Amino acid sequence: MFRQAVYLLVLVAHFPTAECFYAIIGSDGYYDNTHKSITETSCLMVVAKFLESITGKLLGPGDLQNLDPLTSSTLMEAYYGSGQVSAAPLQEAIGEIVLGSTVVDVYYSHKPEAHFNAEKIEQGNRQLQELRIVILIELQRENPDYVRIRALIGQYLHIIQDFYSNTNWIEMNGTLAYENLEYGLRDHTDNTTFLNLFNLRMKSKVSLSIAMDVSGSMSNDIAAAKARCYEIIDERVGTVNEPAEYVLVPFSDPGFGPVQVTENPNEYKDWIEALVAYDGGDCPELSHSGTELAINYTSYPGSTVFVFTDADAKDLWKEQDVRDLALERGVIVSYLLTGTCGGTRRARSTQGGPGFNNHRRMKRTLSSYENIAQATGGVVIQVSKWELFNVTELIDSAFDGAIVCISNSEVVGVRNVTFNVDSTITTLDISATTKDSGGLLEFKIEDPSGNTFNGYTTVVHTSSNLILAHNSPAYGQWTLLFLDDRSRSVVINATSAIDFIHRFYMEGDRGELIPMYGTPAKGKNVTIIITMVGQEYVSNVTDLYLTSHNGTQLRRVSLNAVDTNSYSASTSVPSQDFSLIVHGMDVNSNTFYRTKTIAVQVTDVSLNIHGGLQYYLDTNGTAIFIKFTVENNGDNPDNYTLSCSDELGFVRELMISDVTVGNNDFVDGYILVAADDGTDEGTVSVVMLTVTGMADSTDSVELKLFVIDYIAELREDKEDGTSTPAPTPPPTFIVTTPDIVSTVSIVSTPDIVSTPDSMSSTVNGLTPISVSAPDRETDWQWSVVGGVLLAILSTSIVAIGSIVL
Repeated sequence: MFRQAVYLLVLVAHFPTAECFYAIIGSDGYYDNTHKSITETSCLMVVAKFLESITGKLLGPGDLQNLDPLTSSTLMEAYYGSGQVSAAPLQEAIGEIVLGSTVVDVYYSHKPEAHFNAEKIEQGNRQLQELRIVILIELQRENPDYVRIRALIGQYLHIIQDFYSNTNWIEMNGTLAYENLEYGLRDHTDNTTFLNLFNLRMKSKVSLSIAMDVSGSMSNDIAAAKARCYEIIDERVGTVNEPAEYVLVPFSDPGFGPVQVTENPNEYKDWIEALVAYDGGDCPELSHSGTELAINYTSYPGSTVFVFTDADAKDLWKEQDVRDLALERGVIVSYLLTGTCGGTRRARSTQGGPGFNNHRRMKRTLSSYENIAQATGGVVIQVSKWELFNVTELIDSAFDGAIVCISNSEVVGVRNVTFNVDSTITTLDISATTKDSGGLLEFKIEDPSGNTFNGYTTVVHTSSNLILAHNSPAYGQWTLLFLDDRSRSVVINATSAIDFIHRFYMEGDRGELIPMYGTPAKGKNVTIIITMVGQEYVSNVTDLYLTSHNGTQLRRVSLNAVDTNSYSASTSVPSQDFSLIVHGMDVNSNTFYRTKTIAVQVTDVSLNIHGGLQYYLDTNGTAIFIKFTVENNGDNPDNYTLSCSDELGFVRELMISDVTVGNNDFVDGYILVAADDGTDEGTVSVVMLTVTGMADSTDSVELKLFVIDYIAELREDKEDGTSTPAPTPPPTFIVTTPDIVSTVSIVSTPDIVSTPDSMSSTVNGLTPISVSAPDRETDWQWSVVGGVLLAILSTSIVAIGSIVL
């Protein structure tokens, strides 16, 4: 039985009545809010109320709830201060709740139980019970998967919203909430749960992660890193921009690690202080291995792993692993280099044997570092050891507030870089890096009036790096002119309230948009939905650009308004990894561009799990088949190897392990899974299915297997102490789980059907049942965009009533 108490509050968009369940009537007749707009407003209202209740900022009831307009940006600015915190994480969390609702609305609109239609009130309540079990299981985990939980919340909200909308409850009871709709525990969880649920923060949602070369020649580098880290910690502890986590990984050769992770800044100081350089400074080092370890333990997407070294990478073969892991975890990798094996450091005499070319290794290593940095949105900075402390200002800026990228390009020769400053930008940071030899980088800046501008602050100016900063820049188009013929990478960041979030969708059989998770397939037609952060500062959004890592334009497509803050564009997926740039105008008619520097990966091979990414196993060991499809999106046939692992051994057999798939073709396979008889309820096993092609194309999908005792959970305790057994669980569950998958996954645990004809009725002594995807035309669809908000809180919030788990 579950012991964790979870309090689910029904907080409607228009406090304190249930009017949010009705269409809003305007002067020209009826105007219906969308499920999306109702849910977004409800989320913002409950976040505002929560922040009012926990703050020491002397905010009274309604100070945040009554903001006009109430958006993620205005809420974050009112609470934290202008430019202190990006609103994108909050908007992302709200979007995941809406996304969960959207997915099931696409697939399950015809199931009356999901909408309390056709008198299916008891059955609808059962759907809520099922969702309750899964939410409780996820919350009991040591590290709750809040992405999954948000998706489940979206489902839960829509079912409740439809209860009020599609029954006569309101006609009979007015604004009173139906508290018996769910069986309840009235205790609350703590504040941390709510903060994590909505990506809120009392400190920055950023890790301070360092991979440090500790070989003999690194003494000066270690001293510079120490000084900067101490400064960051001392200045930011107790503020909203304090790092949320500290990660440290030493590396040299032949070893790397161990990794050290803490939330205690003083403990991190002790670890940094204990770093010493040793072993003579020979070269190269295991820099990629140390970086990979640091990425693996960096918890917060958007964080940067800073790699300090003066050596080449000995483990060059790990470049792709480091790049892929960083992209998967949303981590930026930046390199601070004070030398290479072909430069300031002595290579081992045995390295490479006779004729070993240090210069060639140096060029390969720089290319490797640059490839990782460019793909993840980082930089490679080469400086002398006495200049390093100034360059470490980059680390400090990683913890600044609402940082956005407004330009990212490769420039060759004497050429202008133009960039636009809109009315929301308050600071500028300009960074240019070159790997070509020469003197100091020569440049000139012109302001929007065409005049030469010298009012910037020079952070770094060397033969290979330029970092400039400027506060309160004038609005308009600026020009950065380089005056020599070298090639260089240029990144311009700014502090601004305008940002965007993107999601990929595919068109379904009936023209509906089906969300995709993870890696898009090359050449496939997709719709990209852009959700603007800071929409109140935006007049219009016009274009979406897809660009290569060096800024080359691959696609330009028009953006069309979907609702008040979302826009859509349809295009085909490029054949290479790409970045996204949004172009529009602010409310003062200034042009703006916003760039996502972390590249979108594309794939040749994709895995599609037909029944969703969460499955439910009973405690008596019943086995099920899970169907999947391997699709080759490449230009040529390929041979694929499949592997499957899980934490607790619930995977009994992978029915195919090697398969040849023609280009633009697919092959189906099955996984047989079952819990051991007598497995405790609430047990969860994570399954990873991976496919790898001969051409090094790969994809993977993570599934979760939940063990549930339906009879124990779905019974109602009566006042006389007896219990009413719960009904037999229905064969269908709906679970939205945006994991790393290449193509859209049908988000349900599907109907139980007969064993596939091609398989034996008994496998490994088990008699399995098969699972396959529901028929889109005949099966039901859940709509889960809510007119209410489920919030897991630690403090009492007054609402129209409560529905409790």
